[in-house]
Amino acid sequence: MSEYLRLEAFRFSVEGKGAVEISGTLGPSERLVLRGPSGCGKTTLLRSLAGLAPTLSGRVYLGTEEITKLEAHRRRVGFVFQNGALFPGLDVAANVAFGLRYQPHSSAWSEDLRRNKATEFLEKVGLAALADRLVSNLSGGERQRVALARTLVTRPRLLLLDEPLSAVDPDRRRDLQAWILQGLSENPVPTILVTHDADEARVLGTKVIEWNSEALKF
Repeated sequence: MSEYLRLEAFRFSVEGKGAVEISGTLGPSERLVLRGPSGCGKTTLLRSLAGLAPTLSGRVYLGTEEITKLEAHRRRVGFVFQNGALFPGLDVAANVAFGLRYQPHSSAWSEDLRRNKATEFLEKVGLAALADRLVSNLSGGERQRVALARTLVTRPRLLLLDEPLSAVDPDRRRDLQAWILQGLSENPVPTILVTHDADEARVLGTKVIEWNSEALKF
């Protein structure tokens, strides 16, 4: 079942800036892009929505469920960090399969079944041939595709992308943008993306916020 995201006067604190409030609704096929100067609160918002940073007030809904006070592991929010945050000691398939251990729909699966599901998603991103390779031997673009596959395989209810392509070679960035769009068309999920790149915002976003206020709506 497709979800939507709704923020009601959601307030959080940004170091050196004070409180920021944001409200709005994001449908299951919509992608909100946040742009603005460093330190304005974009990443803090993502961390707050994921349950990784405290909030001040307001409410967050996914579908009809309020998740404002849920622990991070119960929210089923997928978060792709700027550096990918992969496990260097694991191979590609093991990295993608890792998150399935903690998902309600797959926690009881065998290791072989989780690895098979990981390989299925690696095929979607064109990396099935590298399933047994250590992630330390991948290029920047390959690592980010692994990070995206690892997040999407868990079937998140909300997808958060924190400058996921900033470390990718410009020649590969357009290909990865196209892959993100294809992946989200096949598996619609409300998505919030942070980027400093205006062209990337135009390509990936269905809504764009220029972060220039302490009270934002989308």
